[in-house]
Amino acid sequence: MHRTENEKKERMRISLSFSEKSEEEIKLYDKLKSYSNTSSIIKDILLGRLPISVLGLSEDKTKFECIDLKELFKN
Repeated sequence: MHRTENEKKERMRISLSFSEKSEEEIKLYDKLKSYSNTSSIIKDILLGRLPISVLGLSEDKTKFECIDLKELFKN
């Protein structure tokens, strides 16, 4: 994807919301908030540069399985 000079100057952002009713989400929010550059931590985990274990989640709390998203969006 090619972007124009003006588009290159703007950052692309995605915001996250955490439920105050979920103890698990509160703990995750607090852990993420403790990092000076939260967005870099999230990106690095999603890109596989850092293991999700850096968040201090116990293995049984890590409910995510690695899936190929292309499989979900097949026509």
